[in-house]
Amino acid sequence: MKKTLFLFAVCTSLWFSSMAQQHAVAVNYLNLGKLDDRGWNSGVGVQAKFHLKNSWYLIPDVGYFFEKTNLPYHKDDNNFQKDSHQYLFGNVNVGYSFSLSNRLKLVPYIGTGFYQDFIKHLHVSSGSDNGYRDPSSGTNPGYPPHNILDEYSDSMIMLNLGFLAEYNITKNMFLTAGSKYMLDTYSQSSYIPYLNFGMGCRF
Repeated sequence: MKKTLFLFAVCTSLWFSSMAQQHAVAVNYLNLGKLDDRGWNSGVGVQAKFHLKNSWYLIPDVGYFFEKTNLPYHKDDNNFQKDSHQYLFGNVNVGYSFSLSNRLKLVPYIGTGFYQDFIKHLHVSSGSDNGYRDPSSGTNPGYPPHNILDEYSDSMIMLNLGFLAEYNITKNMFLTAGSKYMLDTYSQSSYIPYLNFGMGCRF
């Protein structure tokens, strides 16, 4: 269902982009944080901007966040657990452009995004001599050292609220930077700040 909804948003954006009066593409460095201190992910992405009408723009983007391992948790003398996350994503946003000067523009936007989170969960144990004691024999076998790695993925539909700033270097080249607040519509988890820095061109 999540993928179907996002696919509908992508198809709608492609239809709108076909009517666009002006196109722009930027390549960005990305950084993603979380409110619950699970770590930061760096990534790369490509963002397009289509001029629809007046000062309205369609702003889709796709990208990838590299794998990031969080600090161990549930740690004691004999074992610990840790997770790593990496993401593939796509967003479809609609924004309104304000000219702050001849070179500088600010574009606040709202939209939705689809994120596929690839997760690795590692549990490491050094074993124990204080395991379950068998009442019938009085023995205390403990448990041996072991490593357990689980790999799975999770999909998320995000709500986006953010802004882009663009600084024109030439008529067709510009620098871009931005930030946004993201809310997982299912779990209500917040991802903030999402930062992007890059360079683009208009054509």
